[in-house]
Amino acid sequence: MDKGKSFIFKGRVTEKETVDNLNISRLQFDPQDTLTLYLLSKNKGLWVSYNGGESVENLVEGEADAFALDPEKRGTIYLAKGAKILQSRDGGTVWNSIPVETGGDLIAAIAVHPSLSARIFAVTRNGSLFGSEDNGASWRLMKKIRVKTIKDLIINSKNPNEMYIATEYEGVFQSEDMGVNWNILHALKSFKGSERVHQFKINQQNPSHLFLASSAGLLISQDSGGTWTAPTLLSSSGAGTVTAIGFNPLREQELYYGTKESLFKSVNNGESWSALPLYTEGEPVEILVDDLDGNIVYIGVGKN
Repeated sequence: MDKGKSFIFKGRVTEKETVDNLNISRLQFDPQDTLTLYLLSKNKGLWVSYNGGESVENLVEGEADAFALDPEKRGTIYLAKGAKILQSRDGGTVWNSIPVETGGDLIAAIAVHPSLSARIFAVTRNGSLFGSEDNGASWRLMKKIRVKTIKDLIINSKNPNEMYIATEYEGVFQSEDMGVNWNILHALKSFKGSERVHQFKINQQNPSHLFLASSAGLLISQDSGGTWTAPTLLSSSGAGTVTAIGFNPLREQELYYGTKESLFKSVNNGESWSALPLYTEGEPVEILVDDLDGNIVYIGVGKN
């Protein structure tokens, strides 16, 4: 592709269904192969493409809330469905339920330690953080975090002691001791509406760089959340409509953001923006740039 100048919606499933109408909530590359792309659909389960989106196949049907990939053991996948976690060790052919006692609370996110992949973390929407040291065979409650709307859990791949939790309505929290203690990123409070989080990302190539799409618009930090800047956006309907953010991990000045109706790109770290065509109905909820080839950009579209 051409760095977002045009977008081709790939991934034919059947003659009646394509990736464009799967109601995607998340995209993620296989850690070892960017031609392998996993897609999470809010109501149609987990999907995978082995050819850069030319075609996709279903791995698990039905509603699914989150997933994580083992960075060391290719083909090991963890999938959250309600209050349960499923595990596959063969790329999604066979799935087994692994025990985690959440008391019925819905699991919002799963994360795998980047270098000790037997260590897994799962957090419920209501703030219960669980940890496993044995690939999910057993779990312990690590922390009860006083938040009610958790949506994501991210580990710094170069410093796994540093973890982040993004919430839907309560801002972003940071831990510097692998989940034992958590503190809200107070610097965000200078931006009205930043507590309403649409998406939160870190650049794993340079993990002190954080990106937040919120009702305050697009916010960027280059010091692990100590300070933030707000680039002036192009969207005529206002900053609060930002639904997705993306960046080239190797050329971070190439930024993308999406709104309910449009897509925008900057090549100078947000100093100026250009509008890009969005050949689909629905709103961008995920923007993923290939780690190895920044010319390839994938857009995940959700239907509300």
